[in-house]
Amino acid sequence: MQNNYGYNGNGYYNGYNGYNGYNGYGYNRGPAFPFNNGNYLEKKQQRRNIAAVSMACGLSIVAFTLLSGLIGVIMRAVPSVYNEYMNNADFENSMYIALMLVTLFLPFYVSYRILKKKSLASDLPLGRPYDKKEFFMMIPVTLMFCIMGSIFTGLFAEFFDTAFGVEFTMPEESTEYSSLLSIVIALVSTAVIPAIVEEFCIRGVVMQSLRRYGDAFAVIASAAVFGILHGNMIQIPFAFIAGLAIGYAVIRTGTMWTGVIVHFLNNGMAVAVSAIEENAGENAATVFSAVWSVTVFALGIISVIFMMKNNSKPFYCFTKGEGCLLNASEKASAFAFTIPTIAAFIVLCIETAMFINT
Repeated sequence: MQNNYGYNGNGYYNGYNGYNGYNGYGYNRGPAFPFNNGNYLEKKQQRRNIAAVSMACGLSIVAFTLLSGLIGVIMRAVPSVYNEYMNNADFENSMYIALMLVTLFLPFYVSYRILKKKSLASDLPLGRPYDKKEFFMMIPVTLMFCIMGSIFTGLFAEFFDTAFGVEFTMPEESTEYSSLLSIVIALVSTAVIPAIVEEFCIRGVVMQSLRRYGDAFAVIASAAVFGILHGNMIQIPFAFIAGLAIGYAVIRTGTMWTGVIVHFLNNGMAVAVSAIEENAGENAATVFSAVWSVTVFALGIISVIFMMKNNSKPFYCFTKGEGCLLNASEKASAFAFTIPTIAAFIVLCIETAMFINT
């Protein structure tokens, strides 16, 4: 007798029994309503976890910007130090080493410890590679993609300059390579320290913390952070492409040392080319750069062929995430749309705009 509407044969109302999620008193029957669904609660927690990593990353970048500005103000307040910094390339590079440790490494290290305490950060893969042969093959392969990224960035900048009259610039380099000491200091400040610090921050803190939600997502998100962290359109596209390649190499080999070595070699080559140009001339530097690029591409292509023979699926090493229920857009929005990350993005956009000439 119309029991679906709650009326029995005597005309009394028993509650709405026709919908399995409602018993007349509350929503406690079955999964019809999402806030009683286990998957919904798990997805909500995963969004929160990704957002927590995002906030730690954003706050680290904001701290990096603020500390850099504060130290700049303090240095200007001490004319003797500021003049030495502006006029002595060796002193500038030596200061840069200390500044990078204080302004970039320290904030990300603090964030990592906090995330680790909350079980949101994984241990850093600093052990041996899964396969030594593949480890050595991945180095030229990754460097090859870095060179391709550099070529693309050059074409990208040239296109905007030709088509729209927009010129992308970057901070001027005042390094001198007139002595062995100057070259060593430049190598440490440009290649050694950035390779260690930036790989710890990006492929360590950011990427490793996000891997539980999918390796592809972790690689792309960390590469995006790596790109915008450079703060100018000459380096951002290159850093993003290089970040994708390095992130993949770290996951495939199972060790962050792959990223550190590639990062060091890539930056170290820039120092070597500049040193050769200053001491032996532009032609010698061009020849050296060309030989390096041809060698890297030859070794890279050979390595790709060997690795494809062993496994024809290049992304076999990627996982979809440890029980991650979020789709790609949900993960991306959870990571991108937190207040600290938005603030960091705005700050870096302003910094980037300072190196665009129209």
